[in-house]
Amino acid sequence: MKIGIDGRGLEGKKSGIGIYIEEVIKQINNIEDQENQYIIYSPRKVEINAKLKKHIIIKDGNKRLRKLLAIPKTSKNP
Repeated sequence: MKIGIDGRGLEGKKSGIGIYIEEVIKQINNIEDQENQYIIYSPRKVEINAKLKKHIIIKDGNKRLRKLLAIPKTSKNP
């Protein structure tokens, strides 16, 4: 199974959710998982302070992905 992870919190200087996401990814990295593939998506370049195993893939810096992950603007009128 392919499992997607929102990696936007890993962009730039990490705090709060970014630190949490990185720690979750490190724990996933520690398990031997032959059945699943974990894909970290981010519109901008991300860095993870760990050597990732082959079942974890980073897809970042893609302009199309930036558009897909953009938070839609909300109108002021309901």
